[in-house]
Amino acid sequence: MRAFDNQLTGNRPIRRTPEEKQKQLRQLKQQLEMLPLRAQDATRAAIKAKIIELEAELAPPKVAAPAPYTTDRPRR
Repeated sequence: MRAFDNQLTGNRPIRRTPEEKQKQLRQLKQQLEMLPLRAQDATRAAIKAKIIELEAELAPPKVAAPAPYTTDRPRR
């Protein structure tokens, strides 16, 4: 069944919770391990790319270090 033009179900990404992403990451890693040697390189590359993408999304955000105090600012 096709979506109508004004329906929101068309080209919309699926939103997943972090738990669902972790589950998908585990499944993809397991699938990559179980992939036979005769599998296409494009298939392996696609799975590895998705694994890297999920790991980047699940990684904790990096905290920027505060800027060091410099003495070249004029004092008031």
